[in-house]
Amino acid sequence: MKHFNQEEFNNFVLENNVYSFGNFTLSSGRQSYFYTNWRKVFTDPWLADKLTDYILDFAKDKKLEVDTFLGVPEGASLIGAFTQDKYAKQSENYSKGSHILSMARKIPKNHGDPVDCYFIGKPRNKICVIEDVATTGRSLSKFLKHLRELNLDISDIITLTNRMQKTTDNLSVKEFIENKGYKFHEMSSSLNILPKAYKNLGKQLEKEFEKYGIEKIVFET
Repeated sequence: MKHFNQEEFNNFVLENNVYSFGNFTLSSGRQSYFYTNWRKVFTDPWLADKLTDYILDFAKDKKLEVDTFLGVPEGASLIGAFTQDKYAKQSENYSKGSHILSMARKIPKNHGDPVDCYFIGKPRNKICVIEDVATTGRSLSKFLKHLRELNLDISDIITLTNRMQKTTDNLSVKEFIENKGYKFHEMSSSLNILPKAYKNLGKQLEKEFEKYGIEKIVFET
């Protein structure tokens, strides 16, 4: 069985420029000097295929019991569906009707079959929710509450990146989510990624000044 390699995954994050630096306003309303954007990976079929391998290896290593992988709308909808598709095809009992591909709607549909109001393919049995980036956990918590109100069984939550910053309740996101009765897992942490990303940025700027600068520039390490 292939195992999840943390260092390899961290390098995957760095090599594909998931982190960028600047002056950003996050969806939580916070101002930040760094931004984590997984959409660049989700929308590239080759990279998305690699990412689903990492997710499935991570889930196996954690011994998660999963029937349906479901992405938080809309940020992780694609990767949730891609992961579920690969998971189904790798399953021993894969056959017609054995699995469901599910995507959650951000805005419920108010017409048609009631089964389709909240999902394109209603998730079954034990659901592992995939979040791309965890900041305050508020949007994730709201989505989990919605799933619970629909009497769905949430087994675990996987976030691709935990920004590792305090929630508005002065808790970690992990504490905030697990206090609500869920199991929270992070595949990468800004505490590990940011120093390397920042160092890489310095190297890139040094190379630029070697080529175009009036003088060389050296960033402290």
